[in-house]
Amino acid sequence: MYFRCAAALNRMFSNVVMRAASSPYEEGDRTGFLNRAFKYVYAIRRVGKRLKAWHRPTCYVVKRVLFGSIFAGIVYAL
Repeated sequence: MYFRCAAALNRMFSNVVMRAASSPYEEGDRTGFLNRAFKYVYAIRRVGKRLKAWHRPTCYVVKRVLFGSIFAGIVYAL
């Protein structure tokens, strides 16, 4: 890379994010955090898809309530 800051950012991304997304290839290799967390995130996504297929307006209300709760929690924490 031409700029040192861009090269440092690229190294940081490689070291942090790529390790978190690693998957085991050989016996003894560790699974990264993102791969372990994906199991739980995907379970939430399946619930959302099932809710959307059941009743779309309810899905959007639940979605707005969840995002509003997250936003209110962030504002309250500050």
